[in-house]
Amino acid sequence: MKILIIEDSELKRKDIERFLKENFPNADVTTAASYSSGLRKAYKGEFDVVILDNSLPYYENRPYDIQPDMARNILEEIEEIPPQERPRCIICSQYDGNTKEDYFRHITEQYDYCIGYIQYDNCSSDWEEKLKIMIRDNS
Repeated sequence: MKILIIEDSELKRKDIERFLKENFPNADVTTAASYSSGLRKAYKGEFDVVILDNSLPYYENRPYDIQPDMARNILEEIEEIPPQERPRCIICSQYDGNTKEDYFRHITEQYDYCIGYIQYDNCSSDWEEKLKIMIRDNS
């Protein structure tokens, strides 16, 4: 299984990578830290799963130019990939559960290849089991 993580926070990216290596040791994990680099990698059609953040910079050389709601933009672009090559996508964001829950639910209903969303919290491991189930059941 090939997994792409599109995440600009090094701490969060490394935490997700650690989790994937522990739970999916045979997975080939690739990372990107911006919208543009993540999209370039996703367009290759090589990934089974893409785990993406919602707020990202457009370019890696401009890490402080964070744009909100980039998950929707990435999903719109991924829709251009032929269905047989399109990865399953999971939004993994540090959102406030009450504020963004309806927003992410709407996105997963709009894009059938977006299999869910997870509220990441670096002070808790609650997100890990949900991510494990989503990857296991959809890859």
